[in-house]
Amino acid sequence: MKESFSVDWKNWIKTNVEAGQDRNGIFKILLDEGYLYDAIVKEMQFEPTIPVGQLVNPFVAAEQMRQAQRAASNQLAQGQIVKSGLRNAGAVIPHGRVSIPNGEKLNTSLAELTTLDEFLSQDECEKLVELIKTQLRPSELSSEEADKTYRTSRTCDMGTLGSEFIASIDRRICQLVGIDPSYSEGHL
Repeated sequence: MKESFSVDWKNWIKTNVEAGQDRNGIFKILLDEGYLYDAIVKEMQFEPTIPVGQLVNPFVAAEQMRQAQRAASNQLAQGQIVKSGLRNAGAVIPHGRVSIPNGEKLNTSLAELTTLDEFLSQDECEKLVELIKTQLRPSELSSEEADKTYRTSRTCDMGTLGSEFIASIDRRICQLVGIDPSYSEGHL
């Protein structure tokens, strides 16, 4: 196991932390690269906010997602996706075709948005907000030419939190909208 970091690794850590990347993800990458837990804590001045066994390497997760999407696309193209109890089971949902029982559609041509009162209880909302607050980071810029000192929003990668609570909400959303769970953010 590695105990010290090269200048290149130190620069990589500094760059990614300053860019607002998920520190838990950075930590997992370093573990996967063979660095000792204590050495990473010392270099990053950070300890994971979730159990080590639940840390997700974003590079591995992204590759797994790409592989799953390629496999689903191939299956769809070959007519191999078998309809499950879900309304679409991996197929593309045509624009304007999502129907949410008891949902109220926003009357605009700018977005397809439906609201659903009381989908989450007050307690669930409060717990969700608290979980999100633990992982907020600046949203990534869409252009390298943009002003990197100006951010208008923050984001949370909820799919990487390893929370059964988040996973249960994700499953409920998939079931409600009728999409295969493999297409949700919970599978990043």
